Amino acid sequence: EGNGLQITVPAALDGKAVVEIGDDAFYNCDSIKTINFTQAPSITKVGSYAFGECDVLQTVTWDPAIIESIGSHAFYNCPALKNITIPTNTRYNKIEANTFSYCESLNSITTVPSNIGAIGVSAFANTGITQFVIPNTVLVVEGYAFSGCEKLKTITLPQNDLFTSIPEGMLKDCRVLSSLTIPSNVDTL
Repeated sequence: EGNGLQITVPAALDGKAVVEIGDDAFYNCDSIKTINFTQAPSITKVGSYAFGECDVLQTVTWDPAIIESIGSHAFYNCPALKNITIPTNTRYNKIEANTFSYCESLNSITTVPSNIGAIGVSAFANTGITQFVIPNTVLVVEGYAFSGCEKLKTITLPQNDLFTSIPEGMLKDCRVLSSLTIPSNVDTL
């Protein structure tokens, strides 16, 4: 507890390269405040629930060009997480289900890069984001992706021929959403 652990992941352990943070690796670890992957350039994968329910985790630093995979619920219910950089690696093309849900302090997603083609179920549900731009490369947004985002004021939907449906519950309980422009390519609400 106290100031919380500040973890820097090494490039190697016992002479072997660190290539991933496995499923449940730090699940429910209430003492991690910051984690830095920049010293471990071989890490390409963050597993499901890897940092789920880490109550004091505030900062994650990684090279966004290297991360290829982030599992579902990887940062689920990390209420202190303030911001995150979405990976730009072309192999990372979907923000999985519940990846950032219940990260109430998450109020800034600097950019959703063009490598993202899909946003999974409840991926950003119950976060503190205030604005969000879904890039035109996104073809699918799954149900409840932004539900419960009570501070979300603006959202820009993708404009492409394949984004034709706004899924069930996508913006459920987004109480301060001031306006929404539905692109002409959307034919199903």
